[in-house]
Amino acid sequence: MSKQIFINLAVTDLQRSVDFYTALGFVNNPQFSDDTGKVYGLERKYFCDATDPR
Repeated sequence: MSKQIFINLAVTDLQRSVDFYTALGFVNNPQFSDDTGKVYGLERKYFCDATDPR
């Protein structure tokens, strides 16, 4: 059975977090992303949800 890890992070600068996770090799999942948050995946196992809480 495959395991997945989801991490939810509140960020103050969404574009800066987009740049950071893209540089690490994460790929944006547009199905779960909008102007207030982005979901990034790595190898279909690790996911990061960067959300601007404002």
